[in-house]
Amino acid sequence: MVLKIYGTKTSTCTKRVLAVLYEKKAGLLHPFGKVPVLEDDGFVLFESRAIANYIARKFAGQGTPLLPADDDVKARALFDRLQAASLEAFYYDPAVSTLVTEKVFKKGYLETFEKYPHVEKWFAGLLALKSW
Repeated sequence: MVLKIYGTKTSTCTKRVLAVLYEKKAGLLHPFGKVPVLEDDGFVLFESRAIANYIARKFAGQGTPLLPADDDVKARALFDRLQAASLEAFYYDPAVSTLVTEKVFKKGYLETFEKYPHVEKWFAGLLALKSW
């Protein structure tokens, strides 16, 4: 069963309801448990850019044209590249960045501290200073 929740994203009351739904894994249409999700006559679509693209194509003959024409191959390719880059930036990169920090950078810092004890002492002194 999928529940439809209506509310403003800045409302603490809406966030409370969404938090409970997320924790209970109840009625999530988006595989990552996020919003927005579009449901159009049984067709379910997630990701804001995909939803915007879908709406722009579905109502292509109305209002301002929002997408490059399908026959403009270069414009379409640039548009698609931007779409793919945003997906990587929001979902792939944060996880990989954390992994690289843990497995590569921290290891390098520890090796530096072991090889140069004065660097560790200097760094400890920085950490001991009062923050702003």
